[in-house]
Amino acid sequence: MSAFRESEPYLAASSGKMLERRPTRPPFASVVICTRNRAHKLRAALEAVLALHCPENDYEVIVVDNASTDHTLEVCARVEPRFAGRLHVVSEAAPGQGAARNAGIRAARGEIIAFMDDDIFPQPDWLATIRREFSSDPTLGAISGRVELFDPKDLPMTIRRQTERIEFSSVSDAFNLFVGCNEAIRKSLIEQVGFYDTDFGPGGRFISADDSDFIYRAWKAGHKLIYVPSLFVYHNHGRRTQDAGTKLRRGYVLGRGAFYAKHILGGDRLALQAMYWELVSTLRSRSFKTYRHFWWLFQGFVGCCLVRAVRLVVPSFGHASPKMARRGGAAIPRSKQ
Repeated sequence: MSAFRESEPYLAASSGKMLERRPTRPPFASVVICTRNRAHKLRAALEAVLALHCPENDYEVIVVDNASTDHTLEVCARVEPRFAGRLHVVSEAAPGQGAARNAGIRAARGEIIAFMDDDIFPQPDWLATIRREFSSDPTLGAISGRVELFDPKDLPMTIRRQTERIEFSSVSDAFNLFVGCNEAIRKSLIEQVGFYDTDFGPGGRFISADDSDFIYRAWKAGHKLIYVPSLFVYHNHGRRTQDAGTKLRRGYVLGRGAFYAKHILGGDRLALQAMYWELVSTLRSRSFKTYRHFWWLFQGFVGCCLVRAVRLVVPSFGHASPKMARRGGAAIPRSKQ
């Protein structure tokens, strides 16, 4: 990974011109957008960020390029002047959203780290809402919020439609309440809880649940986590076919099975109870869909158990190199994986 430092020159992607990042005080918020080969969506997301209302523009934007081979860097270079020095690009070669988010965390200078996906359109008051929530409650560790479809033709998936404030209070909230595409986290929480587990998430070994695993660890550590419906975004995910929906559901269930395995192996009785009741609920309804659900959950659970077993013999199996794990943020420990 490479991150821009204060007063460090970097190469503009399209022109080859060396630009100088001016030293500034740390912003209140760092908006982190992880992307891979979706330059067309990234451009629209960055345009939406430019339209945000934020007092004194007290934020920075960090785009984490996860080894893209399209024109992602050119898109960033074209819009960079309009951000007036607040847009920075970080390259992360290790595959997966978990690794990309960790790179964004290491590069971020803000007190609050706000995550949005590259297919998200936040409401204009998104950053103002984040500032208001964290400034008014020093005990608040993280917030997530409402997600609606940008295009009503898309499948009603990866959305959150709860309209009341809800405090995180159970294992199921890690999957059904908080959502990683619309989330803001106090950096001091990350310093305690650790990085995202790179086994999880898109591009990782278990496809999903990187955000669920992280926020569950934060809750178990005693942090206050609130779902805030006024933290509102639209999701332009573009999935419309039955096959696309089935593929996404499989990824969610497989990741949840791996999540259960990780925490059950760590002695977590709440995770054990949650998995038990999910299995009971699934097997009560005898149909092809429920058996398929059980099989996906089983695959994720056994897969995670096998990975953990191999790591008892080869501790470095499937992890980024220690050099990569340390680089850019020694003050923040590796997540407990």
